[in-house]
Amino acid sequence: GLAVYGATKAFVSSFSESLACELADSNIDVHCFYPGFTSTHFIESSGMEMQKIPRWMIRTPEYVASRIVKALKKDHLWYYSDFRTKFLPLIGSLIPQRLKISIFKNLFWELPNGK
Repeated sequence: GLAVYGATKAFVSSFSESLACELADSNIDVHCFYPGFTSTHFIESSGMEMQKIPRWMIRTPEYVASRIVKALKKDHLWYYSDFRTKFLPLIGSLIPQRLKISIFKNLFWELPNGK
């Protein structure tokens, strides 16, 4: 569900940052890439409905792959597929929790038992 997915994303971010710090004096680069919504089967299998996600938020797999290749050539730990992926979490952190729950519930998926 959403809780496990969110926790996993948080772990990957934290782990990447810690790993980058530990490897700072080596010749190993660490990258953490944030693709955003990508048009794959993952969206449907996660319980979200593709048609409810605004089209401007969805990227093609080819676009995301090209951005990953570009990211690997940069010397940045964090890399976002585009400005939407970078700023949507910031906007999400500024809105009240009740509004965020309402948006998630109405736009992206039906929560179990209608809650």
